[in-house]
Amino acid sequence: MGLGRYAVVRRATDWLEVTLEGDLDAQTTLSCEREVRTQITLAPSTLRALVSLSGVTGYQLEAREQLVSLQRCIGAKASQTAYIAESAPGRALALWVIHTAQGQVVRSFSRAMEASDWLGVSDPTQSGVREVRRTRPINLRSKRKSANG
Repeated sequence: MGLGRYAVVRRATDWLEVTLEGDLDAQTTLSCEREVRTQITLAPSTLRALVSLSGVTGYQLEAREQLVSLQRCIGAKASQTAYIAESAPGRALALWVIHTAQGQVVRSFSRAMEASDWLGVSDPTQSGVREVRRTRPINLRSKRKSANG
């Protein structure tokens, strides 16, 4: 074990993405937590966090405890945290964190889009401007008749 990797990205002032992959050990998750602390120091209390565990292939028990510490760090600033987990080890970690993260708004999802929707962002890489669409079709015939009539 010990071949874990992580990435921490701030997409916006109120959006944080954390990715953990591989075989996680306590050192990897501790390093990730340090990076997260640096990234969210000045973050607003409306921070939303997305933590992807989809690439986790295994973990040591110490990494599980360190991941709970990471969530407490995120939860101190984040209004919501969504975990994405597709693999069995990732789902087990996500459920453990959710179970032990008392008093925080945390959920687990199997798909990134579901997590983003729950966090209130349909596409976290976009600006938030959405296309306006019609809710009902326009009947051009009835408009023409009333204009001609």
